[in-house]
Parts: sequence; structure tokens; C-alpha cells
Amino acid sequence: MMEQKNTYQVENKTFSQATVAQSFMTNVFSWMFLALSVTAVTAYFFASDMSLIGSMINPETGSINMLGWIVMLAPFALVLLM
Repeated sequence: MMEQKNTYQVENKTFSQATVAQSFMTNVFSWMFLALSVTAVTAYFFASDMSLIGSMINPETGSINMLGWIVMLAPFALVLLM
């Protein structure tokens, strides 16, 4: 079986298929790292401050406030939107 060698020319530069794939994967993992970093920092701040948690859940009754519902349902809405 012969392997096909694909090359791409953009603005007088030639890229191999492996270079394009490697660049794409590097970009994907960079964005994923950034998104996970934002999530981790946000989770840390909410876990360390009871007033932030209290803005989503009422500690006395255990009921969920409006912000809590938004935080819970926004990811699901985003998936449905996509």
C-alpha cells in the first residue's frame, strides 16, 4: 500500500500533513488548558468563600437560588445550542 504524501501551500510556505495535524492538536490542547485553568480558579474561589456559595444555595434551607439554577442549567443549554 502506497502512502500518499500531502503538502499544502499557503502564502509561499509549504506544510506537510503531519505539520498541519500537529499544529491543530497543539492549538486544541492550548485552548483546553486555558478552559480548565479558568474552571479550576473559579472552583477554588467558590469553594473558599462561603458568601459565593451562599449566592447560589441557601445554607439554612438547602434550596437553590436563581443563580444556582442558572449555573446548573447553563452547560446543558449550551450543549443543546451546539
